[in-house]
Amino acid sequence: MNRVKSLKILTSTILMLMISCKLGEDYQRQELPRVDDYRNGRIDGESIANTAWWNLFEDSALTRLIETCLENNLDLNKAMARMNEARAAIDIVRSDLYPRINYSATATSSFNTESTGAENQVFAGAGISYQVDLWGRYRRLSEAALQDYLATEEGYRSLTIALVSQVAQAYMILRDLDNRLLIAEQTSKTWQENLNIVEARHKGGFVSEVDVNQSKIQLNEGETAVQNFIRLRTQTENALSILLGLPPQDIRRGKILFDQSLPFEVPTGLPSELLDRRPDVLLAERKLMAQTARYGASEALKYPSLTLSADMGYQFTDPSFGLANLGADVLGPIFNNKANKRRI
Repeated sequence: MNRVKSLKILTSTILMLMISCKLGEDYQRQELPRVDDYRNGRIDGESIANTAWWNLFEDSALTRLIETCLENNLDLNKAMARMNEARAAIDIVRSDLYPRINYSATATSSFNTESTGAENQVFAGAGISYQVDLWGRYRRLSEAALQDYLATEEGYRSLTIALVSQVAQAYMILRDLDNRLLIAEQTSKTWQENLNIVEARHKGGFVSEVDVNQSKIQLNEGETAVQNFIRLRTQTENALSILLGLPPQDIRRGKILFDQSLPFEVPTGLPSELLDRRPDVLLAERKLMAQTARYGASEALKYPSLTLSADMGYQFTDPSFGLANLGADVLGPIFNNKANKRRI
């Protein structure tokens, strides 16, 4: 009866202490001055930043390149791994908010000179321990872990936007170089035809050697321009291949530069919402929220901690022998060379 009563008291105590206080201040978001409209008016509708905006180009080749980049890019894969790591850290920290239950089993066989046989003992037991979150330290650490995870999400979003932008920009540069190369090749061909005409006129005595040399110089400049554009195009393809996580290779083309379509108006949303959507701003805010929570967790280290425990066991070789313990441990800092103060 006394054991049952003690367990009830222990359970009630744990439930009461689980709703204890939290040290440290909650994060307070600063209100910044905002406007509802820009001076040139507002565009209603969904923000383009929250959509697959590269589809606005209506270029299947560009869309496929971006999808390949999001699948293969090593930096993006590392960002995803950091997200998974931060998500696991939340569960690890939250596990400290709950009691821990353990079991044990022992079997021994002993001999001595006075006994005729072995003395066997088999003992099994179970125990529960709970470090009461009196000052909200583990709850603050749980908040910090959650904000760390949300920060990695914003980092992933920010990197995604940057990669998509880089792929789209490199692709447009590539299509521009294709167009410039085509013009340079046509120009070089024109200079070659012009040289043929000038040489024929020179043979007929209609022009001087100076005109022939001038035409050769123009042709040489045209051929040099062609080689320069070929080199620049190859460099751009190599850089784009690296973004895609692929070895340097030819890049599949879609629409030519002048056939790329863009909407007449790009929906931007309300100016007052821009800061709430920028991943880099949200990333910085999440980190600040995590540090604010850790400040409260560090404050809790200045105060004593309370651990409650209960153990019970049974000896199978002696049914009359049983064991049960209830305990409470209090541990507090006296001197640690200002370590807790420095944490804060």
